[in-house]
Amino acid sequence: MGTLLIRLAAGFWVIALAAVAWAGQSSDPGTMRGAAAEAGVPDAVMEEAVAFFKERREEITNPRYLTLIDFSRPSPEKRMWLLDMEKGTVERFHVAHGAGRDDRANPRDLPRYFSNTSGSRESSLGFYLTGTEYPSPSFGRALNLHGLQETNSNAYERRIVFHGADYVKEETAEVGRSWGCPAVDNKHADRLIDILQGGSLLYITVSKK
Repeated sequence: MGTLLIRLAAGFWVIALAAVAWAGQSSDPGTMRGAAAEAGVPDAVMEEAVAFFKERREEITNPRYLTLIDFSRPSPEKRMWLLDMEKGTVERFHVAHGAGRDDRANPRDLPRYFSNTSGSRESSLGFYLTGTEYPSPSFGRALNLHGLQETNSNAYERRIVFHGADYVKEETAEVGRSWGCPAVDNKHADRLIDILQGGSLLYITVSKK
């Protein structure tokens, strides 16, 4: 009986250690390099995201997901990637960029201007943490975004949020322009808001060709 108990205890600790190892792996974006590359994420964008994730890990309270947006790609392309570090999967989505205004109006397909200034209607580059959901009077459900760098530090005050929009149509790859928010097709918005809220990392960048 004593030998059996020892074996059972040893088996328990093996399972426990395996679970700890898997939990650590599931929140390490470095393990997603291969899947990200296959899905079209530029290597430099992935490396920048991995480095920032590790540097600010204690602030990331929803570490399962990492969202990357590359505005060097035109809007008809799926230029947003969602990395699920628990499942090891990568999904791609169409996403809108900010319209800008006046002499800094952005073309529909590719943004030229970015800003951290209120009223600019331009997207802000940099790393963000997702916050809580709030009811948007224009779009229904929306997700607060908190800028973590000088280039996007005013995101919350500017009401730059993640939301769904009628002007993003995945079936036809038609993507309109927002007032600075990363907007996606309405059919994906509810699920993405549900899983991304509460401190997941979002990176909006322009990769170098």
